[in-house]
Amino acid sequence: MDISTTKANDKGYLTRIARLNLDLGIYREHVAKRGIPIYREGADLVKCCTDDTGRIVWIASGAMPLWTDLRRVAGSEGITIRLISAFRSLEAQANIIEKKLRAAQPLDTILRVNAPPGFSQHHTGMALDFADASVSEVLTEAFATTRAYAWLCHHGSEFRISQPYPRGNAFGFDWEPWHWAFDGIDALELDPSLMPELRALWSSLETSAEL
Repeated sequence: MDISTTKANDKGYLTRIARLNLDLGIYREHVAKRGIPIYREGADLVKCCTDDTGRIVWIASGAMPLWTDLRRVAGSEGITIRLISAFRSLEAQANIIEKKLRAAQPLDTILRVNAPPGFSQHHTGMALDFADASVSEVLTEAFATTRAYAWLCHHGSEFRISQPYPRGNAFGFDWEPWHWAFDGIDALELDPSLMPELRALWSSLETSAEL
């Protein structure tokens, strides 16, 4: 792929990000003050499993062997770790936020838990949300009391996975003990030098929306 094609693809991606965020009422200042990186959507994904609704869960192909080994080794020690979520497109991220807005949740509260479209590690397919199969409650801080969480804290590094947003993290996200990411996810951050272009696109679309 030549440089001109790459730049065109980046601009298209940035435009998608700006439009989706504006549709949700998310403006530049919501992310500028937090310094959250932009993440690329995973281009090399494989089917991993299905979730409780029967929907296919996709994962980055490079992460699949690590996840498979992690689950196998944990299982051999009597711990069944469920995968709740992995890859999530920009549009899927926007849908999650839109549903919460419709439920009258304040935007600032939502953005402490869900990154704006374009800024979620789930776009890469290398961030995973876990649950303990022996516990019915999922995606709550109660996961931190489970055997699965204790096992991940003790053995996660053996499978190159860790918690990217600990308590008091610099990006302003609430602590989510179920959210883990594989090493190398930083390589899927968009070049920070593109941030001014995103801000310019965002500003232009904001201005157009006001006219």
